[in-house]
Amino acid sequence: MKKNIHNLVLFPFLIIFFNACTKDNSNIEIDLAYQIIGDKTWFLESIQTTVGNNISTNNFIGQPTYYINLYKNRITKDSDGITGNYSFLKSINQLQISIVAKTVNGSNSNYSYQVVALGDKQMILLYANNISSTKYFYSTRK
Repeated sequence: MKKNIHNLVLFPFLIIFFNACTKDNSNIEIDLAYQIIGDKTWFLESIQTTVGNNISTNNFIGQPTYYINLYKNRITKDSDGITGNYSFLKSINQLQISIVAKTVNGSNSNYSYQVVALGDKQMILLYANNISSTKYFYSTRK
């Protein structure tokens, strides 16, 4: 009986202790993402689009193609002349990049992607809707 009372007191304490020690690493991941991509030019190497069971890929390696500059001060400018700000956020354990920008003509150009992979020289972004998904493969190599 004494053992059961001891366990009843100890069990809730352990649950509270371990939950209190759980860290939220989303800010660390976001800070690291800013460090990795900042002050670099990212060249679009390929696009992979999936619609149902059909997958199509367009490769742009070695061709003049789209690029985007992402600066450490969180400003962005791309090869189409779109300029604005970018930010990372974490939602449901998924890192996302959001861009709020304007075209050369002053129109809004706002978009958001899921970050599939992010490294020092490669980045894979995903845009998905109910009909299709598109992966964008970028690299810092021209």
